[in-house]
Amino acid sequence: MILDPTDQFITHITAHCDITDKLILEVGCGRGRITCDLARHARRVVAIDPDEKALQAARSQIPAENVEFLCCGGESLAFPEASFDLVVYSLSLHHLPDEWMLQSLEQAARLLKKGGKMIVIEPGGEGTLIEVEEKFGVGCGNERAAKAAALMAMNSLAEIHPSLPVCFYTLFYFDDTEDFLMNLLPGYQNKPAAYLEEVEAFLEKHRKGERIVLQAERALYIFPEYLGR
Repeated sequence: MILDPTDQFITHITAHCDITDKLILEVGCGRGRITCDLARHARRVVAIDPDEKALQAARSQIPAENVEFLCCGGESLAFPEASFDLVVYSLSLHHLPDEWMLQSLEQAARLLKKGGKMIVIEPGGEGTLIEVEEKFGVGCGNERAAKAAALMAMNSLAEIHPSLPVCFYTLFYFDDTEDFLMNLLPGYQNKPAAYLEEVEAFLEKHRKGERIVLQAERALYIFPEYLGR
């Protein structure tokens, strides 16, 4: 699987926020796809994720000296106040339990230096990847309720409010059905043959040349300087 081969994440982040030589906290870095791009611009990136296995993969792929990976979740951001120029939630806010989303955002806002910004990137509702996830329960499955809760949390911040979302699409390349299943449906070998045939038929409709190409809508929200300080 190749995620975001056309670099849409960093293109839209840098189009709306100057990250050159900045101190950045990335919440929910996963395997480091966005981290890698942030590190090319930033002075330093602190990338956190609760999945140690994902962090190990990120560390092996991103040897940059200006990146620090920490195993911790987004519900408790234990960093000094005013210590970052930018906080980025990389498709991670909706993965938090509903009751922790607002708390996490409030903590993140207090981590911003004067003039700092917060960016929250969330999954949109359109795209062939979203369709296959919801139809067959692969990947993250149907996240509509979680995404709605994340939006409610963003709009509930007392001191700052997000911009209207900047929507864009990212691509996913898969060599074949097996590549797709290995990445988005661990243990697929135990699924019924009829189910797997349905998934394969869906994917083949989106084959372009030698690969399967899916797309997913993303929504980027920008929060201005925290007004509470």
